[in-house]
Amino acid sequence: MEIPFVNNRFACIVDYANINIAAIISSYLSKENCYIPIFEFPGVSVENYKPYQEDILDGNSLSRTAANRSSIIISNALSRIGGCENLILAGLSQNQKSFLDFLNHFNVIEIDAPKDIDFYLSPFFEERQSKIVCKSSQVLIGLFLALKQHCILEIREIAEDLIEPRCQKNNDIGIIIIENKLSVAPIIAINYAYSINADISIVDPLEKDGQYEVLNNIEEWQQGDDNKLSELRGMIEERIGMTRFDQYQFATFFTDGIPYSLYIDNCIPCSYVNIQLEPDLFIINNLIYQNDNQLPGAVMFSPQFFENEEIENISNCLDNEKYFVKKLVGRSATVLEFDMNLKEFPYNVFHICSHGGEIEGHRVEERFLDSDGKPHVIEYDSVLSISASSRKGLIHVQHKTYFKKFDGFVWKSQELKKQNYPQSVFADMQNAMDKSASSQKKIIGDRHKIPNSCGVRCFDSIHQGMIGHLASHSSPIVFNNSCWSWYNIAENFLVGGARGYIGTLWAVENEVAVNFCDRVLQANIFG
Repeated sequence: MEIPFVNNRFACIVDYANINIAAIISSYLSKENCYIPIFEFPGVSVENYKPYQEDILDGNSLSRTAANRSSIIISNALSRIGGCENLILAGLSQNQKSFLDFLNHFNVIEIDAPKDIDFYLSPFFEERQSKIVCKSSQVLIGLFLALKQHCILEIREIAEDLIEPRCQKNNDIGIIIIENKLSVAPIIAINYAYSINADISIVDPLEKDGQYEVLNNIEEWQQGDDNKLSELRGMIEERIGMTRFDQYQFATFFTDGIPYSLYIDNCIPCSYVNIQLEPDLFIINNLIYQNDNQLPGAVMFSPQFFENEEIENISNCLDNEKYFVKKLVGRSATVLEFDMNLKEFPYNVFHICSHGGEIEGHRVEERFLDSDGKPHVIEYDSVLSISASSRKGLIHVQHKTYFKKFDGFVWKSQELKKQNYPQSVFADMQNAMDKSASSQKKIIGDRHKIPNSCGVRCFDSIHQGMIGHLASHSSPIVFNNSCWSWYNIAENFLVGGARGYIGTLWAVENEVAVNFCDRVLQANIFG
């Protein structure tokens, strides 16, 4: 497969929910063997203003934090691709635009609605006259057909139904499976598929928070309940059961957490893109850094809990590829070293050989008063890990909470949503939790493994994957060869900036982990 060129004549920042405008703009900007940078911007409930107290949460804090972060990482991504000639702002509100503090560096084109697109973009693309017309419910298929036929997409609800294109009868291409999530992310996936000349298949997304049901099914299957495997395979079959994967060279799944390769038994190479975790930036990072070995550095991390480990084999392999290899092994494999090297050391590869998975903690009940003086009770699982600090006389503490119930209603349940609590109540909850005394908290039950918690066991304690960012010198590959190293902990690495992540779906025996590493080395992914 030829790696597409990132075309920076145009780039687009679009409201995350404005699917139609993103699709129509994509049909104008597309170009063969090129990827067009389109970034989705989160919804914002308030205009950017300063000063505000960052340590005090209110009903707008979450959206403000997300918008600030998106602005920074989009600005960085634009810098990495060498800027762009024309930056399109599509369907953005004034609140959203107020967070984009880098616009004075670009020639900005503002498009507020689909009806304005032709006026602003047609002068750049006068040669495009033909159109593909589709309903909004078929916008993904319509966009793909428009790209393949070099047409402009037009959306009309009275359009005839389109038929999803199928295999091009060419074994040199791959297939991109795309979950039809209600956001701009599937549009980005369609653009990527076109840029690498791959086929597509549009499938149903998981229900909200359905990835946790998938994770629980995997765990119960591994504990001996084969019915859960049948449920998983049924969930996958209803989405891809009619697809002939043997006709393709590879498959990439844009998914919220479905392990499709459990069903197709690895008949072809498979990879995954988390469709919820900034797939726009993930694709950009991969295309930019795929052939970039300016920083051939690697970190090997192992507390040496196993008699037989892969550290030497992978280290020798990287030595042969002219990497500088830094080894954090035995007593050097501490939480502090893990954290500092993840965030600061210049590396392209970070390899982890350790125990992983769920961590023990306690169930906690806590009461608080909201800003109107009304009482509430929050129930959550609490995980605490303690280790040495880089500051003399201090200790390094990581604390995670996994919310379970609010006023007796299961967290994120439909029953809780029906109560229509204002967002300010949850901001009050967070502020109260940050300041409450131990006397306001009550431990419920015995210490136990916390479902869906995650961590990497270090020599001295456990690192809970609270990363924030990886070393910004490049976008690295992380190989986490420990148990249960998918989902929560993988998400932290991906959001932190990894362009590739290798992990495990369940608990694995040490011999299996070592053999798997040997297979990875044979594939020469670090060469």
